[in-house]
Amino acid sequence: MKKIEAIIRTTKLEEVKRALHLHGVDGMTITETVGLGPTVAYRGVETPQTLTARLKLEVFVENDHADEAVDAIYRAAHTGEVGDGRIVVSDLECIVKIRTGETQLACHHVSH
Repeated sequence: MKKIEAIIRTTKLEEVKRALHLHGVDGMTITETVGLGPTVAYRGVETPQTLTARLKLEVFVENDHADEAVDAIYRAAHTGEVGDGRIVVSDLECIVKIRTGETQLACHHVSH
């Protein structure tokens, strides 16, 4: 399985949720966060950095669905402007449902 984390503009949440839903992804964690981009210099004068409100989405998908989920997020969140965000994909080692103790993948960290 893969974990996909996306930092997106707050205004793009509904579009991203719709796009993921069309690809069978309905469960996600959404966290309000702030971003601080790189310092920009123009003619030797640095522009002060400002904190910008963003949302962080986290979803878990099967390996064979990761590419289409990333593409869905990208297409829905993309504006072409600075500050569109990032998408990060990671391999998962273990998932444990806390309520039931149910595990996915090769989890050796939990004893029932």
